[in-house]
Amino acid sequence: MPFINLIQDKRLEAKRLDQKSRVMFLAFGSSIAVSILGFGFLAVENFSKRAQADQLSAELQQIAPLQRQIDADTKASQALQPRLTTLQNAQTITASWSHVLEHIAHQTPAEVWLTAINSTAQDPTKPVQATFVGEAVSQAPISEYVFRLQNSQFLDAVNLKYTQEKDLANTKSTDFEIDANVTGTTLEAAPAKDSQAK
Repeated sequence: MPFINLIQDKRLEAKRLDQKSRVMFLAFGSSIAVSILGFGFLAVENFSKRAQADQLSAELQQIAPLQRQIDADTKASQALQPRLTTLQNAQTITASWSHVLEHIAHQTPAEVWLTAINSTAQDPTKPVQATFVGEAVSQAPISEYVFRLQNSQFLDAVNLKYTQEKDLANTKSTDFEIDANVTGTTLEAAPAKDSQAK
């Protein structure tokens, strides 16, 4: 009887080992299958990504002439930028002068005659200075003219520089000079790099 019990225990142990080895084999087989599936998925994904990369490379080669044209146009635009800036500044200054001259045409008193208009612009960061030279029959029209110039929105810092009376034959007249800054004629200071390039 003891031998029979031992044989049964051995058989049960062998059966357990057999089941354990089957489970291990199934686990091993499953891991191999998962690995093969994962490798296959990665291979398909890699193939897809390479196909996309090839397609993008072909598209890049197709648009390469357009990109070169865009780069050339950008360089040409940058080369013309200083000229464009100069033209825009000239238009702004011309418009300011047009407004000043229109104001003078309508606001100069009848007893005042302008003999010269001068302008100086030594520093581009400061407005253009205009000088109005003329003569009048007396001091009063000159004062009125200064007030009228001060009322212009296109002139700043209007100052009477001097007046001087003079006798001509039997008549008296008064020479004058008025200084003013023309608004809208201040140019931004160009960077040192741009000024060196010019």
